[in-house]
Amino acid sequence: MKRFLSYIWQLPQNLVGFAVSLFCKYETTINDVDVFTRLKFFDSAVSLGSHVIIQRNLYVAKDNLKHELGHSEQSKRLGWLYLLVVGIPSFARNIFDRLFHRKWAYRKRYNWYHRGYPEKWADELGNVDRKPF
Repeated sequence: MKRFLSYIWQLPQNLVGFAVSLFCKYETTINDVDVFTRLKFFDSAVSLGSHVIIQRNLYVAKDNLKHELGHSEQSKRLGWLYLLVVGIPSFARNIFDRLFHRKWAYRKRYNWYHRGYPEKWADELGNVDRKPF
């Protein structure tokens, strides 16, 4: 019953996550979050309610998965507001970085992206000890 109520609380992102997960390989379930991988997924990952979709090579690095699980925790806390408060800003930061920081060194891009909202919060919730380098 708890999982069902949680699913409804996060319904908008769960519907999108379910649709995307149909094209992915199921890996595991962690804290009621189903983790799916794809060989290619835009060199990225996304957390949509109780679904995490992550590119296969990123799945191997556990901090990436922990970060996405942090986004899942944001979704649990924010419910229907998640896509507006976290999803859209996170997507916009990702696109902005890809368009305007292409010439930056990887380290600078990495640090810029993970120091900002909502990524820093996702790291905190996912227990990612991300040190700038």
